[in-house]
Amino acid sequence: FDQDPSHITLQQDKNYLFAVRHGQRADNKAGTYSSDSEITDKGKDQARATAAIIKDIVATSAAHSVKIIASPWCRCLMTAGIIAEVLGVASVHVEPMICESLLEHAFGTTNPLPLLLSRTTDICEFTQKYLGDSVSVTVADDDEFSEVSKRFPESVDDNIQRYKDFYDGFKQADTGTVLIAVTHGFALDSYREYLGAPSQIVDYCCIGLGEFDTADRTTAPK
Repeated sequence: FDQDPSHITLQQDKNYLFAVRHGQRADNKAGTYSSDSEITDKGKDQARATAAIIKDIVATSAAHSVKIIASPWCRCLMTAGIIAEVLGVASVHVEPMICESLLEHAFGTTNPLPLLLSRTTDICEFTQKYLGDSVSVTVADDDEFSEVSKRFPESVDDNIQRYKDFYDGFKQADTGTVLIAVTHGFALDSYREYLGAPSQIVDYCCIGLGEFDTADRTTAPK
């Protein structure tokens, strides 16, 4: 935020996109690496704290509907599930457009998305293991996963463009929409730049909030 979140009030004629980085990765804490790490207990606490901030902001307007989406990586889905539980939102939608940067130096020659898609097709088991009984998960269709998967391996510029395409798409949302997108650090940094805010290091569960004018489809950071 570029201002104290307690001073933010949602306007009925505008839409809002919260971009949230996932909670602390278990592999980072352990000093190991897993491309699909869970989050730690600290990460869960971070998600609850972030959810409380968002809940207070969303409570300033009864006119907005709240939707939650997440990158298909486990750490994002776990974070999104906690946020959904705190906010009383019944479901989280898996959105590949906000997935991790598909860079060759991060994944080598192995595209991670097909494996993640195969996991999310058995979403009931995943939900029971990580999200509990109060939140359900819906998944983007195979065609959408395939379109994003074709981008592998991405360049940094291609990755930024993918995120920009997603943010541009949100401009067409119905008036009265609050979208919470749980994603990755680089996506959040790209969102700040998209909104005209300065780039900065993005910590776990950091929030970026943009206000979208539904009349002329312009954006502004909050």
